[in-house]
Amino acid sequence: MNLHELTARARAGQIEGANLVCLEGGAYLIEARVGSRLLPLLDAEGQLLKVLSLEQARDLLKGVPMTLELEQADASEEMCGLRETPLRSHPAG
Repeated sequence: MNLHELTARARAGQIEGANLVCLEGGAYLIEARVGSRLLPLLDAEGQLLKVLSLEQARDLLKGVPMTLELEQADASEEMCGLRETPLRSHPAG
């Protein structure tokens, strides 16, 4: 869905809101919530539209009647290479 379609559908009451999804590297994606579906916002070439900040997303969506919620990954999801059990176990006591 592009910005024009998002705006038209939001004005028609078909969009429940949008998520601003934080990605690694400081970029964000915008996903529109339509029922149980999440539809990403696309640029003019049909590629995922990435924004660099919350302010840029707000400016882009200015005038679109919907809420925007920031969705950040849990810090534990971003930690890679960690084992579920420690490398060494220390005896109690």
